[in-house]
Amino acid sequence: MRQAWRAFLLVVRWSNLVTGYLGALLIVFSTLAISYEVVSRYFFRAPHDWNLELNIFLLIASTFMAAETSSSRPDSDTSSSQARKRAMA
Repeated sequence: MRQAWRAFLLVVRWSNLVTGYLGALLIVFSTLAISYEVVSRYFFRAPHDWNLELNIFLLIASTFMAAETSSSRPDSDTSSSQARKRAMA
């Protein structure tokens, strides 16, 4: 049973690492897409309809990925744990 639990924890840690990097890549991709939209709109006078929706989806996805990654860190402090610490002090 312990070996199965260790394997499960290894998979969870690995998925947290992957989603953290993937979330960071989504933010970089969103930055590049916004820069492309600014250049195409102001220099070429050719705005795109799809860019705003793409960036909304990318930033929402990266937010959820970052939340999942940061909540699994051992040094993360949530508001409920902070409230418990204050109540115990």
